[in-house]
Amino acid sequence: MKILPLVLLSLVTLLAPLAAEDPDANRWTLFQSLNWSDRLGMINKSEAAVTEDFLLKALDLLNSVQIESGSDNEVQQKHDLALEIVQLLGSRGTTKSLPALELLVRQVNDPLLKGQAWAVLAAKGDASIVPSLVQSLDTLNVSSQRTHAQEILAYKAVAALGALKASDGFRSVLTASFGWYSSSSQVRELALKTVPLLSADPEASAISLIASEKDVTLVNGWFHWILSQGHPQSQTKASLTVLQVLAGLVTNDPDQLTTAAALSQQALASIVPGTGDPQQVADRVAPFLRRERTISVKTQAVGLLGAEANAPCAALLGSSLSQYNDRQKNGVNTAQDQEVVRSLVKALGNAKRGEGRAALQEARYVGYTPALVQQINQALASLAP
Repeated sequence: MKILPLVLLSLVTLLAPLAAEDPDANRWTLFQSLNWSDRLGMINKSEAAVTEDFLLKALDLLNSVQIESGSDNEVQQKHDLALEIVQLLGSRGTTKSLPALELLVRQVNDPLLKGQAWAVLAAKGDASIVPSLVQSLDTLNVSSQRTHAQEILAYKAVAALGALKASDGFRSVLTASFGWYSSSSQVRELALKTVPLLSADPEASAISLIASEKDVTLVNGWFHWILSQGHPQSQTKASLTVLQVLAGLVTNDPDQLTTAAALSQQALASIVPGTGDPQQVADRVAPFLRRERTISVKTQAVGLLGAEANAPCAALLGSSLSQYNDRQKNGVNTAQDQEVVRSLVKALGNAKRGEGRAALQEARYVGYTPALVQQINQALASLAP
């Protein structure tokens, strides 16, 4: 009868370590024995009981076996498992998972999985991913493939930059707001909502971008975003900055030249009289009055200077008229030149500034038509004493 208690004592001694064993260890042993699909099922059934350490071991296992290698079915199963693990790690309040998630982002191309990892990293405040987010979004913004998968990645990149309030992402996100993305992808809409999160003064930041950019297509997009904000002073600053960029543009690209021509007219039309520094307005408009070949741009520049009605702008109008007066004396003014002269006379009359008096007085005696001389006399009569 003494043998039975000894047997029971031996069993208790043997089983005690197993009972005290870490539940994660038993769970991990079982996890390793399953295929990928069953591993996902196991995690789904015991989400509440699965620890962060267990999830990290599972993710390390996935990273080690190259998630996107194998048959299509196997890759899909690994993707599904990885996606579930990433989502569960996102619900944990620690930053312990950051290195594993960063590794995952570098290893996978699947837009849903990479995007979800970005989202979790951003939610955990991992600013180290900002450079790669910016690089990815820049690449997507100029992509020639333009696939739905790329739209998913772009959306996730914009969302992550917004969550991190990453100022380094301002340029990329603003560019995405007028990019190639379809309306159904919501990338452009999200980008527009995200822009204010990335700068204390988004319009000033956009103007700074314009000032240092040579790609007219980007300048055009950023400029129109500023116009959409509806703030006259920012609108004028942006317009003057655009004119400065276009005045220094050197390109033979026909698309760039076409965009530049339309953009110069838009910039001239968008300067709100009286909201910019008078001398700066005159300086930025001058190249389009003196060197521009397109007659409509020239006359538009003249009209703006007349509407400004300040000393620097009136002086520029007067000096420009003097140049045409000299050409008229030498008999080299063309029909288009005569049109510019008429616009100059009208603008000087509208400005009512004495800075144009000398040029108008001279213009009466250089051989313009009687009708134009009559217009010149009317402009002179309107000048302030």
